[in-house]
Amino acid sequence: PQQCHGSTSHCWCVDDKGQERPGTRTPPGTPHVDCRRPERPKTHCEQHRDRVQVTSPGGHPIEGTYVPQCDEHGHYQPQQCHGSTGHCWCVDDKGQERPGTRTPPGTPHVDCRRPERPKTHCEQHRDRVQVTSPGGHPIEGTYVPQCDEHGHYQPQQCHGST
Repeated sequence: PQQCHGSTSHCWCVDDKGQERPGTRTPPGTPHVDCRRPERPKTHCEQHRDRVQVTSPGGHPIEGTYVPQCDEHGHYQPQQCHGSTGHCWCVDDKGQERPGTRTPPGTPHVDCRRPERPKTHCEQHRDRVQVTSPGGHPIEGTYVPQCDEHGHYQPQQCHGST
């Protein structure tokens, strides 16, 4: 019932005539559909994930591509992470980023199961500061306010480049 393409690693389910069952194709690195289970329509998350091109026409992985993570029921995982950049963030049930939840690599992640709270002044200030160029490189000399876990300004602020 399951077929896989050797060079691209895409897998899909087939019916008893060998025809691909719509909505069962999975890209490499994602959980395969259980072909023994009856069909269900793909969820928004699964469609989003499957639209992302993770391999080149030659079957090689494309680095830097963000692939949405779906749970076993096809819903967006509450926390999404970009494998190439190490940034993580929380999303709502439609896969939209929850403001103020993005964390850079090496910093503690936000508990995405907790309800959202409005951003504090410090968090708004921090999020307004452009710390990376459009190409993703750090901008030297930029002051970034440090907020504590409750969103308040840390009592002592340090400017990294001074």
